[in-house]
Amino acid sequence: MCLEGWAHGLAPQNTIFNSPLPVDIKYTDRPTPTAYAAIQPPNSLPKTLPMWRVLEKDGTDKSSGLSYGVVASGKGFLDSPDTEVISSGVNEKGIDAVAIGRQGSFMFWGFESGPKNMTPSGRNAFLNSIVYISKFDHAPVLVHKVAESRDWTIARVNYEQNLSGKAGYEQSLEQHASLEKMADEYRNKAKTQKLTDNEESFVRMADNEKPQTYEEYLSEQKKSLSRMFPAPILTQCGSNPQALRDYYKANYKYLMPSGPYATIADEDCKALGIGNNDVRLLDKCVDMDSKGEDKDRALRILHRYTTVDFATAGEWRAWLNENRSHLFFSDVAGYKFLSNKPMVAAAAVSKEQKLVVTQDNPVAFGASATCSGSVVTLKVNMALMDGWHIYASAPENSAYIVTKMDAELPKGATFEGDWSRPIEKLFEPGVMIIEGSAVFSRKVKFPAGLTGSVTIPVTLSWQTCDRERCLPPDSKTFNVTVALN
Repeated sequence: MCLEGWAHGLAPQNTIFNSPLPVDIKYTDRPTPTAYAAIQPPNSLPKTLPMWRVLEKDGTDKSSGLSYGVVASGKGFLDSPDTEVISSGVNEKGIDAVAIGRQGSFMFWGFESGPKNMTPSGRNAFLNSIVYISKFDHAPVLVHKVAESRDWTIARVNYEQNLSGKAGYEQSLEQHASLEKMADEYRNKAKTQKLTDNEESFVRMADNEKPQTYEEYLSEQKKSLSRMFPAPILTQCGSNPQALRDYYKANYKYLMPSGPYATIADEDCKALGIGNNDVRLLDKCVDMDSKGEDKDRALRILHRYTTVDFATAGEWRAWLNENRSHLFFSDVAGYKFLSNKPMVAAAAVSKEQKLVVTQDNPVAFGASATCSGSVVTLKVNMALMDGWHIYASAPENSAYIVTKMDAELPKGATFEGDWSRPIEKLFEPGVMIIEGSAVFSRKVKFPAGLTGSVTIPVTLSWQTCDRERCLPPDSKTFNVTVALN
């Protein structure tokens, strides 16, 4: 909660700044926020930045009653090909923090306050963003964050260097004095008015943070180093921030996780001289495996940086060739090579039917019937794209929509038993789902001796979901014709 009402670092070519509504962006040169310097290399920032005003008022205006907006970390945000950084904004996290961005079918708009408080250009950009994101409806999210980007390590090295020694101590005292001044204003306000959640958080922060002596500050910095950097690196570099910077700069392309935020150079990759995010590393390791050269190292690397496993070098090569043009590397996904190969699949669920699913239509149904004597077997065939499911059962008052099937039987016909159910999978306590390809069937008994063709309407209702979202509930009726014999 630290985003103000000014944006910078815009991607002006993005659709939200161009259509369908005109966006008249006027820039004002404003001082670069001092907070940005904390995690940047020393003296690397300009004194001012061209900024665009998105909100008329924001959390800095204490009389407005508004809160601050939110930003997403820019470190690793672009690891996935389905992401866009559209704008940053004035915040406390860093110059690359994301104020407006996209991932898959999700649009992130971090500026706090509704359209009434936006500038005319901000309001038009906001409305354009709604139109823009609709074009990505149902698009999958390719990356789920499980690790911090190596860029966070570099930011942490910069932070430790910027706050080391006397200069860092004096800066910490200035920051505390600024926090205490703001907290005092809110304490006085609280005597006559109710504070907002944001204001109360500032007061609590000031109450919990007391000024340190220089010795306490140095001790805390040393503890911070031990928490953030692996012991072997501290043994090598000591508590010298410049030595840490030199190590991480030299080993940037080899870095791999070594704790929640920490990274360390991968000696296997260093031995080959290829960065772990370079697809040539996979080629090299597959070649080594096929030739029996340092095979253990090659397989360690392949298993460490991919999500697949194969028994032979030939299988590794076939996978690599098939996916090469779709591979991308993501730190935040766990330092892995992933594939964004379109998941367009054709699922053959019976000899008679071939159901095709696509990203826009992740589920497909078909219906058929067979007859043996006076018994007709109705079949509903289903195919679901990987990652999607329908609901087989759920508590009565839950939000999940359970799949239902019904058939309108001709006079004299009766059901024999209920619909057969394919294999179900536990989604969460009390909720079962169905994935992949499946066949539902139900027998219908007709009066003996009846002949000729009959048509049976079969109606389905369902909702298709993945882990992030659900499509609107849907239904369909199939008119199944079968010849009685």
